[in-house]
Amino acid sequence: MLKRKDLLKTILVLLLFVFSAHAAAANKYWVATNDGTEKLWSNSANWEYANGNSANAPGKNDIAIFNGNGLSSVKLTKNVRVRKLKVLYAYSGTINLDGFQLASTNGPLIAGGKVDVNGGFLQSWGWTYIQSGGEVDASGSGSRIKIGHNISINGGTLTAPDGDSSRFIVKGGFNIYGGGVFHHNSGTVTMTPKWNSAIRIDDGPGTGRNFYNLYKTGRRHATLSTNDIEIENDLTIIGTRGSIKAQSNNITVGGDWTLNTSNNFNAGTGKVIFNGSSAQTISWPTSNSRKFKHLQISNSDVSLAKNTDISGTLTIDSGATLDINGYNLTAGTLANNGNLQLTGSETVSITTKDTDSGTITYDGTATGLAYGNAYYNLALNTPSGTMTLDADLDVNGSLTITDGTLNTGNNDINVAGDWTNSDSFVSGTGKVTFDGTSVIVTGGTGDSNDFYDVTLSGTSGSQSSVIAIDNDFEITSSGKWYTNCFAMTVSGDTTTGSGSIETTLAPSVSEFVPANSAIGVVVGSNLTLTFNTAIRNTDNSDISSSDLDTLITLKATNSSGSDIAFSASIDSDKKVITINPTSDFSSKQVIYVAISTGVENECGTALASVASATFTAADIEGPTHTWSPANSDTGVAVNSNITLTFSSADGLHCFRIRIHYA
Repeated sequence: MLKRKDLLKTILVLLLFVFSAHAAAANKYWVATNDGTEKLWSNSANWEYANGNSANAPGKNDIAIFNGNGLSSVKLTKNVRVRKLKVLYAYSGTINLDGFQLASTNGPLIAGGKVDVNGGFLQSWGWTYIQSGGEVDASGSGSRIKIGHNISINGGTLTAPDGDSSRFIVKGGFNIYGGGVFHHNSGTVTMTPKWNSAIRIDDGPGTGRNFYNLYKTGRRHATLSTNDIEIENDLTIIGTRGSIKAQSNNITVGGDWTLNTSNNFNAGTGKVIFNGSSAQTISWPTSNSRKFKHLQISNSDVSLAKNTDISGTLTIDSGATLDINGYNLTAGTLANNGNLQLTGSETVSITTKDTDSGTITYDGTATGLAYGNAYYNLALNTPSGTMTLDADLDVNGSLTITDGTLNTGNNDINVAGDWTNSDSFVSGTGKVTFDGTSVIVTGGTGDSNDFYDVTLSGTSGSQSSVIAIDNDFEITSSGKWYTNCFAMTVSGDTTTGSGSIETTLAPSVSEFVPANSAIGVVVGSNLTLTFNTAIRNTDNSDISSSDLDTLITLKATNSSGSDIAFSASIDSDKKVITINPTSDFSSKQVIYVAISTGVENECGTALASVASATFTAADIEGPTHTWSPANSDTGVAVNSNITLTFSSADGLHCFRIRIHYA
């Protein structure tokens, strides 16, 4: 045990050491003038104390201050460590690390000028502030940044290093306050917080505020504190306990989602959105107790790499695809406007399924329908697989067999939309009922194409190929079945009831633009005539622009009016004719447009009668007016009224009349 005298000596020595250390520490000011020559950090001539005396270059016990005393840029020639770096708003030069390390024990304040890491290493053990007017640029090749505390960008600009997770490390929170700018430079921000920290993006996602890659590790949590965030590429969270807590905020990811354990993500009530432009993968631990709350797929190529749970809503946007890729999927609600793709071997548990929109596609070799027996659009793309029904199937949209075989298993199928078979359909003794408006492509009449029983209970069925029905055909509605000149073979009974079998859909103009009786039509408008079916000339030839010159009538007022010059074209589907008048219509001109009966459908059924429309162009001149007495009239009776007469009330709202006496 130390004697009392020795203990007092030890304390005295420690106090002297602390005092001497602080006594040696000083504020040192950069004072180099901008005279066009290179200025070095290590040159003592460039530094002064606050009292104006010369000072050595600042070291680990000093505060290095850049302000208006010296505006020249500075370059490092060796590694430098200071107690604190202060770059104040009055400084406008550049601190060039030039491949060396600049370390600040206490967090630096950068509120002016520019710190150019330039292949070097900027390191801090304290809270780092980049204020308005300040800039840190680590875009140079090989640059690194390591912050041992929080980083706050408050009106300033930070350009991150590019590269992997070793290049930019933050051991606290990551904060971009309003007006702050963060250029990710296609790099990775690695968050390894020493305490529970925040990710604060006050202005929300956008250019100058998004991450590229975000790599989270460590045992502490990072919480989205104020707003949504966007990660333009990958989000990776490793470690056994630390997580990202979304709270009520959304996370948008443009790349892959990789979590190491079930504790790595706390969804809160927020949504995760996948919106990349190339393939994206969602990877979770095999047995996960955590899950998404809401998940939105906005990319055409997103796939699962592990089983996934969504306790809220899974949304698949139009044009987007989620491929669950053989992994199990659990969701509360599916809102599908795109494509959910399955192999068929998965377990799919969705409490509220979407049978009003979207497509379910099977692309594996499984033999069952994992999603169930009710769909909007159903597509089979299983080259070596046979899907055999175990119950009746209801498709509220279209059914498409692109590759593989659909076997009814002697069950019935209801289809409200189109039927397209490009591979194989085994009808067994099942019935196919078309209960909406359907176009049917069978692919042929063989055993892999034909039907057993067919019923039309909807509005129409329209053949786009030959069809063979091995047993009965019936129409139970007032609908029409259009053969469209293709063969229809029925081996059993045909019952049409109040419906009918038509050769084809008779051609008619389903829409005139402008519409008949339209008024106020823009004088420079083109006109379009849209047909309900493809048309051709009555001599079976395709319609050309020169044919339209005689088929189309465009006149002023009515069918007996004067001709209006035009040019016309028809689209590649032979359904839409566009008429381009040679000159604009006149103000309030009445225009008559018509097409003759010289067109027919592909079965030779001609337009039943001339189709026409009449519309009125907009008034572009305005009303005229007449004064009584007229301007310059003399000898007007003293008791005369003054009247102002307009040619039309169109366009009149509010006006003022002033009378002056000479």
